[in-house]
Amino acid sequence: MDNSTIPTSSANTPTLATQTAETAADALKVDANFDTFLSLLTAQLRNQDPLEPVDSTNFVAQLAKFSAVEQQVQTNTALGEILGALGGEDASSLALWLGAEVQTPGPVFFGGDTIDLTKSPTPDATQSTLVVRNLAGDVIARQEVSGQDGKITWNGLTNAGGEAPEGSYTFIVENMKGTTKLPTQDAAGFSKVEEVRLDGEAPTLLLQGRTAIGLDEVLAVR
Repeated sequence: MDNSTIPTSSANTPTLATQTAETAADALKVDANFDTFLSLLTAQLRNQDPLEPVDSTNFVAQLAKFSAVEQQVQTNTALGEILGALGGEDASSLALWLGAEVQTPGPVFFGGDTIDLTKSPTPDATQSTLVVRNLAGDVIARQEVSGQDGKITWNGLTNAGGEAPEGSYTFIVENMKGTTKLPTQDAAGFSKVEEVRLDGEAPTLLLQGRTAIGLDEVLAVR
């Protein structure tokens, strides 16, 4: 029998086990190939010294290392898929944003229907007022609202009593507790995504009303 490929010294066995585990780990990092690891493990079993086989603890260590690497690979793959769906540069993934409604604290488009807004609840507030501004920064409406549950509806009416023109508006809520002024809050609403741009490092969403926002400004999607 040709024993030229069989290690004859037990001192080499741990080194072979370590090298095999490290080679398997490197292969997984690159290819995430489970078959590669099994091939290496099978080769190790085939070529070990039958009189002094590798200690079982070495196999356990290899399996544990492989398991950790495999989990990391799977995690990286999952994160890559999430990035591809939400903010990757794949055109087919970015197309999923088109037509979706995203909630942002920035300008919200008003097209004649009431707008549902949300903010953090303020149970301590005895009086809360929604302040509506156009993109020029002019206050066009002030509306008394409840600050208890954080939900607000703007009916589209201006201080002059008529309906606001179609366009984008910003919303804040001023809170009072008796005569004490509490912190002002942003009120967020939904706008439809009409275009996705790849002008910079990250995609930009162009909303109805031509407002551009980054993905980090999106609070919710529906």
